[in-house]
Formats: sequence, C-alpha cells, structure tokens
Amino acid sequence: MRSPIYIAIANLKGGTGKTTMAAWLAYALAYMGKRVVMIDLDPQAHLTNVWLKSEPSKTIEPNIWNYLYGGECKGLLRKVDKNLDLKLIPSDIIEYSKYWAESRTPDTFDSSQGLRNIRKEIALRRKGGYDYIIIDCPPDPGYAKIGVYAADYIIIPTDVTDISLRGTYLFTTSLLLAAMGRAKQAHMLGIIINRVFKRFIPKSARRWLDMIEAKLKEYSLNNIELGKRIYDPILFNTIVPQSKDIGKIVLKRERIIPKVFSKGGRVANIFKQLAEEVEWRITHFKPLI
Repeated sequence: MRSPIYIAIANLKGGTGKTTMAAWLAYALAYMGKRVVMIDLDPQAHLTNVWLKSEPSKTIEPNIWNYLYGGECKGLLRKVDKNLDLKLIPSDIIEYSKYWAESRTPDTFDSSQGLRNIRKEIALRRKGGYDYIIIDCPPDPGYAKIGVYAADYIIIPTDVTDISLRGTYLFTTSLLLAAMGRAKQAHMLGIIINRVFKRFIPKSARRWLDMIEAKLKEYSLNNIELGKRIYDPILFNTIVPQSKDIGKIVLKRERIIPKVFSKGGRVANIFKQLAEEVEWRITHFKPLI
C-alpha cells in the first residue's frame, strides 16, 4: 500500500491565502481523480467552515484538537463532496480554546508524528489509502511547525504586498529551514504567488523573491543535504489571479468551489494547472543544489 504524500500549506504571515490555497488545490487534485484528505490545523477553523455547516455555539466533534491532545483517530474523517474522494479532518475553535485556557501546548515534533500516524486510519477507510494529505497550517509558529514536521512537501503562498513578502522571507529563511533540518523527509516545493492582476508581479516583489532565493542558495552551499530538498526554481510557474470567486469561500463562507469546477472557466483552469504543476514538481523534483 502506497503511503499518501503530505503537503503543508504554510507561511508565518496571516492573510496570505493559505486556507484558500489548501481548499482549491485539494479540490483540484480530487477533481483530477486523486484521493485527498484535508487537515485543518488552524484553530480559527476557516478551512472547516468552507466545507462544513456549523453553529458558532456548537463544537464540531471529533476534531483535530481532540486527536492531537490524546484522542483517537476514529471518526475524524468527514466526507465533503458526494462526487469526489475528498475528505476533511476538521478544526474547532471552541475545542482548541479549552486546551489554550489550560495553557496546554502539545510538543510540536511529537504532534507531527501524530499527524503522520493518521495515515493508518485513512488507509483502513479505503483500500489503497489516499494519494494526498493537504495540511492547512496557521500563522502561529508553534502549530505551523507541527504541519511542517509532518509534511513531505511544503508550499508557501503569498501575495505581492510588502508585508506578506516580508513574512514569506522570514518563514522560508528561518523557521522553515530549521524545521526541515529536523524533519529529514520535508522538502520545500516552492512559493505560489496569488491575488495578482493579469499575472503582473511588481519590481518590489521581485526584489523580495530574489532575496529569498539568494538566501536559500547561501544556506544550501553550507548545507548540501538541505539544498537537495529545496526545489529549483523556488517560484511556481502558476500564478493565481485576483478573483471574487476565489476569496468568497473564506470571506463569505460560500461553498462555491464545486460550482466553479462544474462550470469550468478561468479559475477552475488555473487550479487544475496548479495541481498539475504540484504533481510535476513532486515527480520530477529538481534540487536547488
């Protein structure tokens, strides 16, 4: 039985499109016939709210926090689309707040192993297991590391604003490299630019991206093994445009992704292209060093 590929969608800066990217990419992969599970690792549960109807005063159980704080895997998977093999392990802010109030923080590395152990549960639920596990990581450094430690590949989404690119620079050249140093299976798959008009990337953004690439190459020269786990080029060819449909899923909690894919068009094609590029980069991994 082939093990699923774990992909963490991560960045230290909030509001860079991590949840949006996780939701659309997961659906695109499932639309292409892949078997996909999404894990909502963000206490704010935006990814969960994209797919599940919930009331603010009620807890969604079981959820990822039950499991990370000592619970069992049983019952974690929720089917979110009747036509595709797409499932979700939900988050819940009420459940998370109980542990936060008790000042209980799980060990990040131990918890990451817990995420990878989930594969035993999902493999049992379907003969042959699943192809991809997409982890939506929060901007919190501690919990983001849980996702990065568990991942085989990390994707970093960002828009082209100065503050987002600054967060991307800090994440890729500090926390991510440190985490990859401990998680020997983790690879940096690349940075995805989103929320741009007509594929235009400003010169100021290009400077940030050049700085990130130069810094990663500098680290890689001092650590060849690490350099072999960073994809070259670091920037995805696929650029995700600004679109009211893409943002609606989080801002307005509208479940429109299946509708967009059923109609086809520019947004659906962009994410199909992105899913194909993700698969290409994994299959034909080209190291920075």
